[in-house]
Amino acid sequence: MKMVRSTIAVIASYVAMFGLAFIAFTCAFLIVGPEVAFKPGIYEASTTWIGIAFVINIARCDYRRICLRLNSEEGKGAVSVGDPGGRPGTRGG
Repeated sequence: MKMVRSTIAVIASYVAMFGLAFIAFTCAFLIVGPEVAFKPGIYEASTTWIGIAFVINIARCDYRRICLRLNSEEGKGAVSVGDPGGRPGTRGG
């Protein structure tokens, strides 16, 4: 049962992280507009947009880590592939 709960927590955290990223990037683009998101004349991301994306990505990773901790039984968080919160030799941060 512990493995099932951890698996569901990981899947739910990925779904939540995807939803948060979609909403955050959509809102950020609507707020700043294409003039700020892209360099003039080409479809390359501007430095401002890269900074906005960095902040959004850090926030959604922290949100995912919180979701994993809330859904785990021990309160340590489930360990998943690509989880940046865990250090080598530890169990999920």
